[in-house]
Amino acid sequence: TEDLFSGCLSPALTAFAPSSFSVQQVAVIASAFAKAKIFDEPLFAHLSRAVQWRGRNKGEFSVQVVGVLLFAFSRI
Repeated sequence: TEDLFSGCLSPALTAFAPSSFSVQQVAVIASAFAKAKIFDEPLFAHLSRAVQWRGRNKGEFSVQVVGVLLFAFSRI
C-alpha cells in the first residue's frame, strides 16, 4: 500500500498545479492518505497550497469538506 501511495500516486498528484484541485478533491485525497497512515510531507504541503489558493471560491468550503480536511490534516 505504501509503495502505491508514496511511489506512484504522490508524484502524480504533485505534478498537477495546486489550482487544478477543487477543495473537495483535496479533502478526498488527504483523507485517503491519512486513513492509510501515509504521511507524505511534499504531497500534504502541495495539498495545503491547493486549499490556500487565492483564487478559491469560498463557497467550495462546505461544512463536510472542512470536516474531512481537518480530520485528514490532524492525522498527520
